[in-house]
Amino acid sequence: MSEASSPAELEKPLVASVNERQVFPSMVSTELTLCDKSWWYPKNSDSTPRNKKPLTKLALRKNLDISKRLARKIAALKTYTPEQQIEENQFGVSTVLKLYENPFTITKKLTDSDLGHLCRLLLKTKSVKDHVLPFLSIDIVNQIESNSGATVTVWDQDTRSDHKLVLKKWSTCRSYVLIDKWRQDFVLRRGLEEGDEIGLYWDIYYSRFVFSVFNRVRGN
Repeated sequence: MSEASSPAELEKPLVASVNERQVFPSMVSTELTLCDKSWWYPKNSDSTPRNKKPLTKLALRKNLDISKRLARKIAALKTYTPEQQIEENQFGVSTVLKLYENPFTITKKLTDSDLGHLCRLLLKTKSVKDHVLPFLSIDIVNQIESNSGATVTVWDQDTRSDHKLVLKKWSTCRSYVLIDKWRQDFVLRRGLEEGDEIGLYWDIYYSRFVFSVFNRVRGN
């Protein structure tokens, strides 16, 4: 009959230690670890370049153009026939998957009158009433409808700069216009020409217009 085990032997764990997998490399370990020496780590603990130069305005504009093109391609992945669209309209539902929705609710190709001595950008009445006025206070709307107009901020998304313009209703043609520094801050500063396509929308979070140039007739 074998001798009784000593107290030291009884205290030994019944489960093999993790180090034994070095002896048995084919065994799989279920040990939970937060660090493994076999993993690769960067030599420098700070992986963020300290001397990273900020993007230039040209690089920012190129990145924005690329993002817009990709978004338009993704949004156009699913197309509908006229019959399918009519069928869905009858039930008041849509199964179109929209991964991107263009926020620029006001778009326009600039005309000679938008760039000339009148110094104003003419906006369609329906676009302003549908996409701008509902998000403004009654006092601001009353100012816009008056002869003086209301001062609004316009954020140039392409150049990342703020500008102050005046939005008012032009009684002679029953349309809305952006005036004051439109020619100085946008036409001349951005080098806008007849035929250039621009976009605007009202940012409800910052209470301002957002402006961008979509396409230029000269392609620059």
